[in-house]
Amino acid sequence: MRKLIPDKRLIGIALTASVCMLVFLVVYNDYRDKAEDAVHNINGETDVDIVSINELTEEMTDIFRPSVYDTVPEEEEIVVPVIERVEFTVTDIEPAVTMYVNDTLNVRNGADISYDRIGRLYWASAVNVTGETDTGWYRIVYNGETAYVSGDYVQKESPVVTSAVVFVGDSRTVQMSRAVARNNYTWIGKVGMGYSWFSTEALPLVDAYTGEGTKLLINMGVNDLANASKYVKLINSKIDAWDAAGAEVYYASVNPVVDGKCNASNAQIEKFNATLQGSLDSRIHWIDSYSYTVSQGFSTSDGLHYSKATSQMIYAYYLNCMSQGQ
Repeated sequence: MRKLIPDKRLIGIALTASVCMLVFLVVYNDYRDKAEDAVHNINGETDVDIVSINELTEEMTDIFRPSVYDTVPEEEEIVVPVIERVEFTVTDIEPAVTMYVNDTLNVRNGADISYDRIGRLYWASAVNVTGETDTGWYRIVYNGETAYVSGDYVQKESPVVTSAVVFVGDSRTVQMSRAVARNNYTWIGKVGMGYSWFSTEALPLVDAYTGEGTKLLINMGVNDLANASKYVKLINSKIDAWDAAGAEVYYASVNPVVDGKCNASNAQIEKFNATLQGSLDSRIHWIDSYSYTVSQGFSTSDGLHYSKATSQMIYAYYLNCMSQGQ
């Protein structure tokens, strides 16, 4: 004879129904008892309200009714504010002229901040100006399209540092040199290097290139953040010779990383930067590119090395600081 095996799903459904019925009976009997045991006060009023079957049924229904938190609320109408665009007129500049950006500058699709930002230009960027507006902005050609920039941050002369500049650093400096096509400056850098390479190989080259009017920018430390005191001691020991040679010396802070994606952390970087900024000789100009990069945002594929656009942004910031002797 074939053995019948009970279907577990049917058993589950039956048990659920039994439990529901049991709950119903318990609640019903409780309300009924309360109604029967109600004590009348001297005015003939009860201290306990007698619950009708209809009310009881409604309450039981509520027990199994989905909670309001399980339902999807009705969507509220989203009111999008209408931005009033400032009207402007443009006077053509013919022929078009080349001008230069003297700060980090937003590019917009209209000649006022009420228009959308479509891009960004960095310090020393050359722009092709084709017109001037009555709002004090310039019409330019940006990525082949018509765009507008504020006239407050554009000038006729190039703000590029004309004196000799020597950049010294690790893989980030190597990347930057490639991003800006070297720009006729001197680049001394090597991937993955730290204090040992800087002290034994880089410094002899630095001394060879340093002379009257030279601007020397050092950006070391991301690969060996524990060596902050060594960097301070070594660089301070060199400043007399560099100063006597007529050079201006700058130390650029170690710039941010994406925490958890590389060996360094931003907490370690901030500690390193604080040590150098507070301990380097006063003749060494400190460039806080860390804060600048954080404020502007940056792009990286591995948490440590920057994209071409980010490298160009930081490079422009370096040149801007050096041009002002910061």
